[in-house]
Amino acid sequence: MFLKITTVSAKILVSTIVLVLSACATHQNTGMALGGVIGGVGGHIIGKNQDGKTRAIYSAVGAIAGSIIGGIIGSYMDKRDQEELYKALRETPDNDEYHWINEKTGNEFTIKPIATYKTNKGICREYVVEGKRKGSWKTDKQTEKQCF
Repeated sequence: MFLKITTVSAKILVSTIVLVLSACATHQNTGMALGGVIGGVGGHIIGKNQDGKTRAIYSAVGAIAGSIIGGIIGSYMDKRDQEELYKALRETPDNDEYHWINEKTGNEFTIKPIATYKTNKGICREYVVEGKRKGSWKTDKQTEKQCF
């Protein structure tokens, strides 16, 4: 099955890819960019039975929502959390969880690698990250990929 991509949808997709390529190497920007791509594609697929303009709106809304959600967890990870994340990705087997509480911020994180594979970029891991700010009852959850 091939997706019919309208001009507006293509512009949204290209803009999001440019954002991914130009984003600073922070978890927040990476999460926002990847969330935008995934949300845009998801919106495009959900709106598959709509006319071109409506489908483009679905794509745009999906991209915006994905960017917001993707940047949430990255926004409260500090350098220590990023170090713990990389440690978890290097040492934790697929489907096992690695949990830590940042002593400085009180924020909690859990990483669960779900797939490991080799590409021309090196070893890549897909993983689920859950984060909870100190004092919050809400846990943010997203799926990401990291190659190293």
